[in-house]
Amino acid sequence: MGDYTEAARWVRLAAQYGLPIAETNLAYLYEQGKGLPLDYVAAFTWYSRALAAGEASGADRRNELSHLMTRKQIDETTSLLATISAQSQEQPRAGASAFSLLQSH
Repeated sequence: MGDYTEAARWVRLAAQYGLPIAETNLAYLYEQGKGLPLDYVAAFTWYSRALAAGEASGADRRNELSHLMTRKQIDETTSLLATISAQSQEQPRAGASAFSLLQSH
C-alpha cells in the first residue's frame, strides 16, 4: 500500500513548516499509527494546530479522538498547546523550536 514511514517524514516536514493541511495529515498518521507510533496526544495537538490555522477538515476527527483519550492525555495536550502557543507568539508560525516539543510524540 505504500511506505507510511517515508510519507510521515515528508508530511512532518511540511507540518513543521506550518502548512495546515499537512498538520491535519500528520495528526491522522499519529491517530492511526501509520508510519509513526500511535500517539493520541500528538494527533490531538496537530489537529488543534491545523484548526487554529483555519484548516477545519480534521475537526470531527479531533472531537472523536478526545473521547478516546484519558484525562491525563487531555491534560498533557492542553499543556503542550499552551507552550506551543506561547512560543508561537514569540516567533513566526514556521519556527522550529515550537515543534521540537512534538518530536517526542
